[in-house]
Amino acid sequence: MGALVSLKDATKTNDIYKAVTTTLARFALDFGEISEITTHEAPAMVGKREGLMKLIENVALQSGNTNLMKYHCIVHQENLCAKSLKIESVMKVVIRTVNFIRSSGLNHRQFQELLSDLHSEFGDIIYYAEVG
Repeated sequence: MGALVSLKDATKTNDIYKAVTTTLARFALDFGEISEITTHEAPAMVGKREGLMKLIENVALQSGNTNLMKYHCIVHQENLCAKSLKIESVMKVVIRTVNFIRSSGLNHRQFQELLSDLHSEFGDIIYYAEVG
């Protein structure tokens, strides 16, 4: 479940909080049911006393939710993690395997059938292309 909400006029903490509250209400959810929240470094999001994360944490606590996980810039963290793990050798094998499957019509059809038999969430894979 997800939602994308456009904030056309202002992006102050209260504007964002109102959009989150409205969206939760639309899906019949409350702050006690939120398990995690991810934001970027904007002050409206992470201000220690008045940022969105703090407001949501306060309301979640009032709802009895003591397990709220907070993440900051998870995309940046994933990028740093991938660089520090030095997974080039693993990626080479994955890239070769994916491109082998996609390079032959028979291999590709058999792989799609395997995914179908396994009731996989995904029905196919795409060619790997380095993005620089």
